[in-house]
Amino acid sequence: MNVSTGQVACPPERQACGVSLVLRDMGNGVTRLLHMAIVPQVPPKEFFEVFSVSEVPVPLTGRVDDAMAYAVRCLDLDPVREFAGGIMRPLTEDITEYLIW
Repeated sequence: MNVSTGQVACPPERQACGVSLVLRDMGNGVTRLLHMAIVPQVPPKEFFEVFSVSEVPVPLTGRVDDAMAYAVRCLDLDPVREFAGGIMRPLTEDITEYLIW
């Protein structure tokens, strides 16, 4: 861990990156993936202080794990990559944004 940036230090070929997901709860157990993108670097913790965020439980569970598995395939990321943490924040009553790294 790099103390000054708060990010995980790793070799350049295994540089930590995050995945951004926006999920909408459609009801009856259905979740729609509205947006997915690679975030080249996870922002420092200070970036999140202005948002009302919660930590994402790791290992990922249920609908978030399913959405992440789909996003990993679509974004051509390493399918066996392990995610170590994340944050989530509600955008509306039924839409939630996730940043998982």
